[in-house]
Amino acid sequence: MNAKAVLRFMKEQESSFDRWNIKTEKEALSPDQVSSGRFQLLEFTDEDGKSLSDVVWVPPMRSEGTRLPTERTKGHSRGFIVDPGAHRAIGFEGLRNLYRSEY
Repeated sequence: MNAKAVLRFMKEQESSFDRWNIKTEKEALSPDQVSSGRFQLLEFTDEDGKSLSDVVWVPPMRSEGTRLPTERTKGHSRGFIVDPGAHRAIGFEGLRNLYRSEY
């Protein structure tokens, strides 16, 4: 064992971490609400004056960006995600690292 492995082993022993007893079962978190929009309670009255209510889905608002992300090409990517706090779409774009060596 080299010095790094020994130090890692000592640190794991101090924190009671057992690398051989790792759970292989994957856990997934469930969201608090739908991230692509939101459900809203709508209360209304019909023609007879009867009070009714229903739950409707409200899509997210459009992005407030001043420009759209560039078109998707071989070296670029783009997309939109929803900000759950503001219920608004956010556009993003990125450039792939063209100098990365692929294995």
